[in-house]
Amino acid sequence: MISGPLVSVHHVDDYSGGIQVKELDLEQAGERVTPFKASIITVPPGISTPVDQHDVRECWVVIAGQGELMTDGVASPLEPGAVTYFASRCSHQVRNTGGDELKLFSAWWTPGHQASQ
Repeated sequence: MISGPLVSVHHVDDYSGGIQVKELDLEQAGERVTPFKASIITVPPGISTPVDQHDVRECWVVIAGQGELMTDGVASPLEPGAVTYFASRCSHQVRNTGGDELKLFSAWWTPGHQASQ
């Protein structure tokens, strides 16, 4: 059951190889409703994302597809339902190892930011 308005896409970034990042508009109600930002990342078969490293903390949930995650040089398999967490400045890269699109839900936030009670 959906208990609120559906979330729309704020903007879309297209990267080489067909990688697409759709940032979700979590503030569409006219106020800041979450202490984080979120996106849907789509990676075509056989494609790797660029290595990413940033100050924000990030969590991924694999929605669909198969892949391999490289985190600070360590490889881990990804499959639907897998959850990952990246601390600030942790390098990460994902490669689609399957025959279908790899889709990830990503949420990120600034360290030290506390959620409202």
